[in-house]
Amino acid sequence: MHLARPKPKVPFWLFSSQYLGLQLYNWQLDILAALERKHVSALVCNGGGKSSVIIASAILAFLYNWPTGRGAIT
Repeated sequence: MHLARPKPKVPFWLFSSQYLGLQLYNWQLDILAALERKHVSALVCNGGGKSSVIIASAILAFLYNWPTGRGAIT
């Protein structure tokens, strides 16, 4: 039996833009929205904000939505 992923109370893209006050590019919003639904791969140039914007925002949004959650980040 496959369990569905729980939906976040606050979407990751909304958390990043409203709660953290970040000005995000459309492709960053798309990646954050996709992270809620599935595993995501992104081909982005060096200095494009993968670690400093996308991953950091996703981690903070995840912990905001599920405070006792755990994640593996590589």
